[in-house]
Amino acid sequence: MTAFKFRSIAWLHLALAVLGAGAAFLPNGLSPELAAAFDHEPVPSLFGYEWALYAIALFFIALFLAGFVGLLMFKPWGRTLSLCMTVVLLLVYPLFGPTLMTGLESALLEAAALTWGAVLALAYYSEVSVKFSESSSTGS
Repeated sequence: MTAFKFRSIAWLHLALAVLGAGAAFLPNGLSPELAAAFDHEPVPSLFGYEWALYAIALFFIALFLAGFVGLLMFKPWGRTLSLCMTVVLLLVYPLFGPTLMTGLESALLEAAALTWGAVLALAYYSEVSVKFSESSSTGS
């Protein structure tokens, strides 16, 4: 695994995640009946504090981006932060309640999750993992 391939997979993850999020805004994605039924689902209590939800989301996005940049630069803290953020987000997801997605949205976000898993695995268990150790030993 070369540094270029590793970075390419990381960028692919980001592109898939952005496209998956953007797919939610495409027209004619969900039937009006399905959307209306979903609107009748109880709102998780977490959503009662909308300002706090946005603040937490921005904080998580900032940490994710910092970890992503750290991965691209082969910084040891980048892979540690990225792994920790992944675990934290997996623990937080259930608090958001049910979700509703189109097939395209689901496929893109699933592909993004798979590529993220590949990025983390490569960062720890491939030839690229040595680069993370080298960057800490050189003091950069």
